[in-house]
Amino acid sequence: MCSTAAQKRMRCSKSIPIRIRRRQFPKSCGNASKPVLPVPIWQRLSGRSSKKAGIRCCVPSTARRLWTANSKPISCMTKTASCSIPAGNSKMPLTGSLWRKNDMNALKLRIPAKINLSLDITGKRSDGYHTLRSVFQTVGIFDTLTLTKTDENTPLSLTCDTEGIPCDARNLVWKAAQKLLGDDPCGIAMHLEKHIPSQAGMGGGSADCAAALFGIRKLCGLNVTDAEMLQIAASLGADVPFFLRGGTVLCEGIGEIMTPLAPMPARLLVMAKGEEGVSTPAGYRALDALDTPPAPHTDAVLAHLQDADADTFFAACGNDFDAVTGLAEVQTIRRIMRENGVIPILSGSGAAVFGGCSTPEQAEHLAEELHAAGLSFTEICRTTAEGITEI
Repeated sequence: MCSTAAQKRMRCSKSIPIRIRRRQFPKSCGNASKPVLPVPIWQRLSGRSSKKAGIRCCVPSTARRLWTANSKPISCMTKTASCSIPAGNSKMPLTGSLWRKNDMNALKLRIPAKINLSLDITGKRSDGYHTLRSVFQTVGIFDTLTLTKTDENTPLSLTCDTEGIPCDARNLVWKAAQKLLGDDPCGIAMHLEKHIPSQAGMGGGSADCAAALFGIRKLCGLNVTDAEMLQIAASLGADVPFFLRGGTVLCEGIGEIMTPLAPMPARLLVMAKGEEGVSTPAGYRALDALDTPPAPHTDAVLAHLQDADADTFFAACGNDFDAVTGLAEVQTIRRIMRENGVIPILSGSGAAVFGGCSTPEQAEHLAEELHAAGLSFTEICRTTAEGITEI
């Protein structure tokens, strides 16, 4: 067991003892001047804009189909939240106040990271976006977002406990808030606590963005439908809609076509990442340059999703970016995992790698070896069916 002072933060997930975790970033960053977004998107979607009237709501048929066919409103993704707007309703109610009465003054949300159990790149569209088939899975590594109502005449504010994270319009949390609220003073203060590493392929920025959308709608009582939330989320990033749902989901298209899957058995994982990040555009360019595309994995993952045997399941997992990601730290993680009988799998475009373990003892031993190799992030966690939840 490693028990030296160099082991900085220790956490556990689902009662699995964790011995190793190094935070990449401490401290806080300040707020910056607020950019201008003349009309909030919820006004433009509804045609209720004081600056530009007559714009009708136009939710793509895909978005309507997603929520109607699945019959699962966004509120069902959380343990305690509720939503009175039925799924599949493609138009915002235009009668009465655009703000519902809401006595809530603060809201704290726990936001899971994700991994890709499979990631098959299936093509490239004329607009430059790549299409994919991928099984997304939330895991028990969490950021926290706290939203607090302040004086209604004060501007939007964002703070973060992590040095190097922007707290202005460069942050997707800020962009999400402005999409919903516009540039007018709104009296909302947001504070973000980061535990999901950046540039890891674990969706930290997209997850926080989805939490901001979810939290602002609930805290402010906005009349924004689930279908409109999905449309707004997709406009902010291809992975953002997934985090409004969480759990186990088959994502297709550019990630916006979601098919919820039955929760799989909780799997024990070790996650690891070095200091270096991965350029997603560079990864796609490398994949495009391959003479032969990597073998697909999604169908095999779907076939083995409910297998009780962890080794059989993880043998089916895979990621096309594994073929083109050659960072030295990624290679180190792969080597250590293989030496411990664990199959290394890249998450997203990297640079985090996860491996499934059969026992807590195997997970602890693997985490200790990865930590000893000097990696900046090593954590034991489990897969989870949770999405964004109130705490």
